[in-house]
Formats: sequence, structure tokens, C-alpha cells
Amino acid sequence: MKKLLVMATLAIMGSVVANAQIGESKSKRIETTNTTTVNVDKVPFKGYKGMVDFAYGVGVNNLYNGSRISISTTHGYQFNPYIFVGAGLQLNYHYDDSDLAVPIFANARASLPLSRNVALYFDYRIGCSIGLGSGFYTSPAIGIRAGRKSAFNFSIGYEYQGCDVYYYIYNYSFYGRGNAGAVTFRIGMDF
Repeated sequence: MKKLLVMATLAIMGSVVANAQIGESKSKRIETTNTTTVNVDKVPFKGYKGMVDFAYGVGVNNLYNGSRISISTTHGYQFNPYIFVGAGLQLNYHYDDSDLAVPIFANARASLPLSRNVALYFDYRIGCSIGLGSGFYTSPAIGIRAGRKSAFNFSIGYEYQGCDVYYYIYNYSFYGRGNAGAVTFRIGMDF
């Protein structure tokens, strides 16, 4: 009788523990890689996503100083915790020459979640610009995203901006196409 009572108690305790583990695994989706376990339910999974950011660009072209301040907005679709695709609009004010450029671009972002609240990302923008000089525009960047649903972003990248340039060197002048390239430092929010 004593043996039967012990067996029944162990069977009841085992079913309670097994039931608790099954209930817990249904409420959380967890993905594991070789080095990191991330609770992907805490990362925005899919649906509409918008971003707003401010940037400062340090001109790196010796023929045209492309230093600028910028504001941009991007809107698109988050397919999963890793891939975002959208389109955006940016205003670049080149303060040395008081010029304004307006890049219109497609945007792709690949993210690598490092923890529940932090992700490393690679951002790529490609399009064209109007204003300062209509032309090709591209901007690759790498950054950190901190937060859950709404998050703070910081990135460093390079911005290539095709532009029209008027050169004047020792009484000799000519007109041509150039690059108003800049190293950019970008901070922003996504929602």
C-alpha cells in the first residue's frame, strides 16, 4: 500500500511538471543559434514599420565639400525579426553652400538580434536625388538598434550623392558631375 501511494504521488507530480513545461513552451517562441538564444517574441516580428532619423554628414570629397545635416523618414514592411524593406524621403541641407538635396530611395535593412532589446543591423538605401543635382544616391550603413517595439537607432555609414559641380581653378573654370560624398552619423527612432 505504501509503495502504491508513493508511485501515485510521483505520477501526479510528474504530470504537473510536464504540464507546466508544455504550457510555458506554448507561450514563448525561442530561437537558438550557435552562440545566442533570443526570445523573438520580444522583437518586432512583422507588419508595418516606420522610421525617422537625423544625420550629420562630414564631407569627404576634395572637390566639393558635401558636409550636411539631414532628416529622413522611411516606411515599409517588417517581414520577420531579420528583414525590413521600405521606401523613404530625405532632406539634405548642405550648409557650406546653402544647397538642398532631396533623395528618394528604396531601403532594405537586415538585423541580427543580439539580445531581447538590442540588435545589430546593416542598412542600405539606393535611389536618386533632386535639388543640388539630380543624380544617383546610395547610402550603406551599419548600426545598433536598442529597444523593443519602438526603438532608438544609431548608425555610421557612407552617403554617395551625385551632383553638378562648378570648378574654378586659377582663372580656369568648368562644369561637371561630381560626388557630394559624406561619412554619416545617424540617430533615430523606429515605430
